[in-house]
Amino acid sequence: MRTRINFLLLTFLIPFVLNAEGTRFGERRRGVYAIFYTFHY
Repeated sequence: MRTRINFLLLTFLIPFVLNAEGTRFGERRRGVYAIFYTFHY
């Protein structure tokens, strides 16, 4: 259960960090896609 919560927190936090670093919409999208890919593999 804890591991699942941690993963959810990471998925929610990482995009926010990426948004703060890169204001561009393209970069933001790329970051989200990267996160999805990392979780899939």
